[in-house]
Amino acid sequence: MAQESPSTFLLGFIQLYLYEDPRASTRIHWIEGLLVSKKDVLKGRKGVVTSYRRGKHLQNPNQVLLIFEDIESRAEAATLVGRKVRWTSAEGREFLGKVLGVHGNSGVVRAKFRTNLPGQAIGTPVVLQ
Repeated sequence: MAQESPSTFLLGFIQLYLYEDPRASTRIHWIEGLLVSKKDVLKGRKGVVTSYRRGKHLQNPNQVLLIFEDIESRAEAATLVGRKVRWTSAEGREFLGKVLGVHGNSGVVRAKFRTNLPGQAIGTPVVLQ
């Protein structure tokens, strides 16, 4: 079976080649001839805390909604599930959390932190680890 031609895009200053493997649900990444995993490509990606998970009458402070750059669909957001995230307060205190699942169809994800985030976290950056 012939392999498809690669899709390319520029990630920072590194050319990234994507090959779609028809037999697997994962992508194979080649950066300057080196095989790397999707985990390495996503590491360090920045996101923003948008709000707590909430409904019409209730707000759940134990889960927050995060938006990451260049993640615009449910399928792309699903690749982040299980990944660790870090939020740093203005005083330098670090809060570690984990992406639980996708929220909606626009690339927003839900995350749970070991210690709940304070209200001051809304609108501030988080980093994917």
